[in-house]
Amino acid sequence: KNEGPRLPCFWRRFLVPLRRGDAVTFDPKDPKIGRVDVGVRCTSACLCRSQGLRRNSQLCLAFEASGHTLETSGALVRDLRPDEATIGTRIRSGLDQLLKEGAGP
Repeated sequence: KNEGPRLPCFWRRFLVPLRRGDAVTFDPKDPKIGRVDVGVRCTSACLCRSQGLRRNSQLCLAFEASGHTLETSGALVRDLRPDEATIGTRIRSGLDQLLKEGAGP
């Protein structure tokens, strides 16, 4: 068997501009405010596959109303379920950490 060199899987990078999304006021219980629910669905589509997580994906959610950007890497994500409530809670957790560190727009 003559097999050529194996190529690594390419990275998938996505940027989702949330024009009305505000990182400060985002509430995972009501993600439709500012249409952040679209970003939550994009996060699920980007990182989740049928039998696990896509380790070769990156997603940037740009909350344009507040000027913040949250980057998520599939290589670093652990224990993520594909439902919107869980992903919304994890996004809120990431935003809280980002805002706690004093990262401004």
